[in-house]
Amino acid sequence: MTMPAKFLALGFTLLLPVFAAAQIEVIDHFKRANGKHAKGDLDGAIADYSHVIKLDPKYFNAYNNRGNARLAKGEFDAAIADYTRVIELNPKSATAHYGRGVARRAKGDLDGAIADYNRAIALDPKNARAYGHRGDVSQAKGDLAAAIADYTRAIALDPKYANAYGHRGDARQARGDFEGAIADYSQVVAFFPKYANAYHNRGNARLARGDFEPAIADFNHAIQLDPKYASAHWSRGSARIMTRKWSDALMDYRRFCELSETGHDYPRLFIWLLRARLGETGEASKELAAFLDKRTQTAPGDLIPVVAGFLMGNVTEENLFAAAASPDARKQHAQKCAAWYYAGMRKILAGEKAAAISAFQKCLATDEKALVEYQFAKAELKGLAP
Repeated sequence: MTMPAKFLALGFTLLLPVFAAAQIEVIDHFKRANGKHAKGDLDGAIADYSHVIKLDPKYFNAYNNRGNARLAKGEFDAAIADYTRVIELNPKSATAHYGRGVARRAKGDLDGAIADYNRAIALDPKNARAYGHRGDVSQAKGDLAAAIADYTRAIALDPKYANAYGHRGDARQARGDFEGAIADYSQVVAFFPKYANAYHNRGNARLARGDFEPAIADFNHAIQLDPKYASAHWSRGSARIMTRKWSDALMDYRRFCELSETGHDYPRLFIWLLRARLGETGEASKELAAFLDKRTQTAPGDLIPVVAGFLMGNVTEENLFAAAASPDARKQHAQKCAAWYYAGMRKILAGEKAAAISAFQKCLATDEKALVEYQFAKAELKGLAP
């Protein structure tokens, strides 16, 4: 070996321990970062991942995991930047496309999220979570058929994927497939017997199907598991109206208003109706008027004050329907449905049975099945039947 070759060989040999030491430092910091991440120390993990990246700017796993930590912190732009860097270094990283899809969805970029989930699925067709999350985005965009197809695929890949069952139940219920929704929510209950929301959702599906007592049983169970579950009180109150249990319904609506800081408009209208049915019209009107005096949220086309005024006798039926008109045909259709219900209730309270039946029938003719007023009108017609 010539002298220069000997020196070159010696130099390479001397560099090996330096290279090994650098790699050991990278691995040690990476492991340390993962440990902190697992323990919930996201800031500490991000600092260590950043150090790894400083030591080895092409270590794409460090970018990916730092993106995960930033995503968990809600730092969506920073997470997207990290996942994008992973994809630049390793275009076939399904996990980076999936993570970036999650971050994009969190920012409201639904199309970008779909594109990332599509790529993640193309790279890893057995990624159940990618199908599940793509289903969530499709549902958010209103494409319920696509959402259901994705949830179904996710469940086929992972039969214990509880979120996919729950979200498929939501999509099925939105499409009017109450049987399918009940089956999905029942599966979530089987996985998590103490998950109050699953009972509540199943109760709502049963209520929509007209199975009132099973629905009330589900709402009871949800409230037993979580006594401060405001929405379960609201739903049980609605079910009790449909089963003509006025005092029990009144109790539930009052409890909802105690527990929830928002969403009091419709419960307050129904509290008035329940109290009026119980012979407390004067006191009911004082209570509703006091609520309206304190109510601050108003907007053009706000129907709540108009409906309240109509119930209390301060607004004519003609003015009620005039207020329900809207340049948005879809909105007007829904508001007319609600107006016919309230008109029918005023006629019930006035003892005008035939006129009430006519109003409720016009309410149902709108086919606005998702509206609570539609469901209440349907129950009233059943109660008025000979």
